[in-house]
Amino acid sequence: VSGLTIDEAVAALMRGLPAPETAGVDVQAAGQTWRVTWADVGQRYDVRATAQAAYNVGRDAAGNAPLFAGLREHDEIVAPVIVPADPALVREAVARIAAEVERPPVDASLTFNGGNVVATDGQPGQHLDVEGDVARLLQALTEGASSVELTLVAVSPKVATPEPARTQAQAWLAQPFTLVVDD
Repeated sequence: VSGLTIDEAVAALMRGLPAPETAGVDVQAAGQTWRVTWADVGQRYDVRATAQAAYNVGRDAAGNAPLFAGLREHDEIVAPVIVPADPALVREAVARIAAEVERPPVDASLTFNGGNVVATDGQPGQHLDVEGDVARLLQALTEGASSVELTLVAVSPKVATPEPARTQAQAWLAQPFTLVVDD
């Protein structure tokens, strides 16, 4: 933007910087990938502040260029000013992903089928470490990372194995019994 007015620099930056709807991070969890864009989380370039910072290179406090400014070389690079992501919007993005990948644990169970006991082991569930994942996603957005992996935490079932209930049920079914039903 060297040699441009602030308004010209703003226009050049608007054309040259990625749009918040396309810039972002690929978020991975449970073998799936989601795109979280800057627009989703409120992150954007402050093109006016960036243009002003570039315009101020080599100028004095009053904004005047030195008398011999044309004789000096300025190879100073001005990093774009970025308005950071809103943590509340990042939390919402992580919550949406969590809703898709989280699953509750399933406790072990017994069913009776034709005098047989059918035992089913419990299955672990999974959930996201939301607080840690919000921090990871914020860091990835701040650092300009292209992707970030969210952390899945295993959730054990309350009853992991059908034993000793399965053995007890089989012992009861092996003996004669009378079923009484009161109406």
